[in-house]
Amino acid sequence: MTKKAPLHAPLSVGELIDRLTILEIKAQRISSPLKRRAVCRERDALAVIAAPYLSDNGALKHLKQRLTVINRTLWACEHASRLRFRTRPNAAASSALLTRIARLNDLRHRNKQRISRAASSAFIEHKSYFGS
Repeated sequence: MTKKAPLHAPLSVGELIDRLTILEIKAQRISSPLKRRAVCRERDALAVIAAPYLSDNGALKHLKQRLTVINRTLWACEHASRLRFRTRPNAAASSALLTRIARLNDLRHRNKQRISRAASSAFIEHKSYFGS
């Protein structure tokens, strides 16, 4: 299969910054050199697109830092959750961990919305749970 040209798709600025923070975390934590190179290539391409939004906007830089902290915490919780399921799961501990992951994902979503609004993004991500 031949490589395709890079995909260009409209998305919210919050989603762009979120993806960038995830790639920054992966670049630090992935041990495979081959995978890390691919992650860094994607991170660098998205950083160019995100730069105009972040360059002169202190509020967006701050929100990006908050999103990085949230995504690092989510990474750790999801890692702990996967480890828990490989060993003998403790129902109470697993339930508490999954609740924390859900709450962190809600916080992540709210932060992505704040980023999109602060950047006057053409798109803003919306979530709907339980028919709301």
